[in-house]
Amino acid sequence: MRYMSRLFVICVLAMVAAGCDPEVDEQFFQNDDVSLVRGGEVLFKYHGSTCQLAYNAGRNEFRAMTDEMSDYFVLRCEEDLSDVGQEVKADLFYTTSDNVKRETGLVFTVERTAPSKGMFWLWCGSRKIGVVVRKI
Repeated sequence: MRYMSRLFVICVLAMVAAGCDPEVDEQFFQNDDVSLVRGGEVLFKYHGSTCQLAYNAGRNEFRAMTDEMSDYFVLRCEEDLSDVGQEVKADLFYTTSDNVKRETGLVFTVERTAPSKGMFWLWCGSRKIGVVVRKI
């Protein structure tokens, strides 16, 4: 009987832990441009008149940068992006106001797609990072 009680508690705790992923930041979904959001803060937002985009299909790599390269992000995925619900491991490199950050082994979920535009909204719940990328 004790074994069953412990097993029940472990199962309940596992279910609670699985449901504790931080919710997707609503600001992340409100953006229809290539961008990088972390913890509710917009770290990069694409503007066609001052920014450039690049995509390398062979390396599954997305790049967005300002014309003078002062701000940028690079997302390198382990596999090609396809459908909503897909989980993909990726490495992210990006600038902040005073530094360049590198985060490796992040697990993103494809939360939204716009196939006609080649766009994907990716969310990493453990780090509260949202990335909108575009295959060009």
